[in-house]
Amino acid sequence: MIIGIEVMFLLIGVTYGGNFLLYRFFKRKQEIQGMEKLAILFGINMLILLLDSALIVLAVLIEKGAVS
Repeated sequence: MIIGIEVMFLLIGVTYGGNFLLYRFFKRKQEIQGMEKLAILFGINMLILLLDSALIVLAVLIEKGAVS
């Protein structure tokens, strides 16, 4: 198995946890509307995907023994 099940659960938690926190932020801030809200949403999701990708690469390197 390339990536362990623990890493997959970590990535799912980071992704959905980040989106949940963003949802809670938008519920409190009513003055953010339209394109600004969409830009924040896409920006945060791109950051989360970058973090997920870095964690996957790190997990693969650890599994292959490149990083000790």
